[in-house]
Amino acid sequence: MACDSNRKELVAIIGGMGPMAGVKLQELIVNRTTASCDRDHIPVLCYTNPQVPPRIGDFGLQCVPEIVRSIQALEGAGATRFCIACNTAHMFTSEIMADVKIPMISLIAETAKFLATNFGSAPVIGLLGTNSLMESNLYQDIIKAECAAASVLRLEAEPQAKLDQLIQGKDGIKAGNTGDAMSAAIADIAQTLVVRGATVIVTACTELPLVFNKEACQGFPVAILDPMVIVADHIINLTAPCYKE
Repeated sequence: MACDSNRKELVAIIGGMGPMAGVKLQELIVNRTTASCDRDHIPVLCYTNPQVPPRIGDFGLQCVPEIVRSIQALEGAGATRFCIACNTAHMFTSEIMADVKIPMISLIAETAKFLATNFGSAPVIGLLGTNSLMESNLYQDIIKAECAAASVLRLEAEPQAKLDQLIQGKDGIKAGNTGDAMSAAIADIAQTLVVRGATVIVTACTELPLVFNKEACQGFPVAILDPMVIVADHIINLTAPCYKE
C-alpha cells in the first residue's frame, strides 16, 4: 500500500474493553510484523482505558463520552487513525465519529472484507459475541453488504446467555478465567453453530480469542477467525510502508 510521504500513518488503539484487548492487539502487531531489528517495527499509540462504562444492555450509550475523550487524547498525540479494540463498542460508531476528526479502522468492516475475499461466495458464518452486539445486527448487516450470498448465524437464546456469562460473569474471562475449562466451554458453545452448518466461526468479542483459538482448541472442526488478527495485519500493511528507509 502506498504511503503519503508527507503524512506518516500513526494508528491509535483504544484498549481496556476488556483489560487485555488493546494489549493483545499491540502484541499481534509486533508478532505479525516482519522485522529483524527494532526499527523494522511500526510506531503505534495505545490508550488502555478500563474506565469506559459497559457497552452492553440499555445503557450502552454511556460509553461514548469516555471513548471519545480517549480518542481525542490520542488525536492530540498525533494519531492519524484509530481502532477500538472492542467489537461491541462499534455499535456506537456514528455517535463516536460525530466528535472525532480522524478516521476509524473498524474491526467489523475489515472482518467482513476478509470473509468476502477468503471464504468463497456463499460462506456460512457463525458469530460469537455479546447479546447486545448480536441484537444490533451490526455484524450481520456489514457482512451481508460485503457478501450478499453469505449466511450469518448467531447463537440461540440459551447458549447466548451462557456465553455472555462466560465473558462477563464474576468467574468469566474478564475476571481472568482463561484456563482450559473455559476454552472447552466456549468450544462447546461454538459447536452449536457448527451443527447448524457454520463453516467458519468469528470471535466477535475481543475476550474470546484469549481462550478460543486454534491452539487452545485443537481439533475444532472449522476455521476460527479473530477480527483482531485481521486488523493487526491491516494496520501493518497500512503503516509499515511509511517507515521504510
